[in-house]
Amino acid sequence: MKLATRTFERDDWYITSPYGERINPVTKKKQFHSGCDYGTNKQNWKQYALEDGVVTRVGYNAKGYGHYMDIQYPRIKKQLFYAHLKTIYVKKGDKVTHDTCIGLTGATGQVTGIHLHLGLKPIGGSYEDPEKYDYQPIEKTKPVERDETRDQLQVIKNKLRIRTEPNLKGAILGFAELGYYNDLEKFDADGYTWHKVADNNWIANVDGYVKLLPSLKVGDKVTLKEPLDYYIIEFIDGDKANITMTTDINNLIKYEEKWKQ
Repeated sequence: MKLATRTFERDDWYITSPYGERINPVTKKKQFHSGCDYGTNKQNWKQYALEDGVVTRVGYNAKGYGHYMDIQYPRIKKQLFYAHLKTIYVKKGDKVTHDTCIGLTGATGQVTGIHLHLGLKPIGGSYEDPEKYDYQPIEKTKPVERDETRDQLQVIKNKLRIRTEPNLKGAILGFAELGYYNDLEKFDADGYTWHKVADNNWIANVDGYVKLLPSLKVGDKVTLKEPLDYYIIEFIDGDKANITMTTDINNLIKYEEKWKQ
């Protein structure tokens, strides 16, 4: 994904001045352009943080970048520089997420029109071409269909966070929607048992928010669409999606006695 698409949450931006050597449109002198300029159809578009990060600098320079700021993103080990903003909605030290609107595109400082100057560099490193960076966001997973043949959990209350790691320091991807999730892995940290529900998606087992739903086992009672209770006798070739069932509890007991022999 392009950084500009993630920043604006839209893809109708365009490049007005690329990264590299250029003639400064204001001074008419040759200079190295350490970022990329993006046009916004002469409008003051909202700008959003990439993901969880920290604002490390906010400033103003009337003869240069106008209103500007730096945000560091620890997960991707990158720092972004945003310049010429009309308005900045954050301050130094603020923690941001992708839901954070950090400011509006503007024409402050030394410019010829409304645009965003976006600079990219490794934290502690040198600037590089933002257009060559392929940003890979971590997407928040969604609920799945109920599947009794595998371990699952059910989120039964709102405001339960999904994090990128099984601890309280993991980046917050958002709130889990109500519904079922596959329970892929467990890990204990920070006083919680964390459940992996997708790649880089972890949910804490918080009392009152999560209901654990273990997969079926031999002897479990299953109610199908018909008004009958069925009992699992066996899994064929170990496949929990391929089972033998009976409505006769006595038959189940006979099988259990047979297994014990």
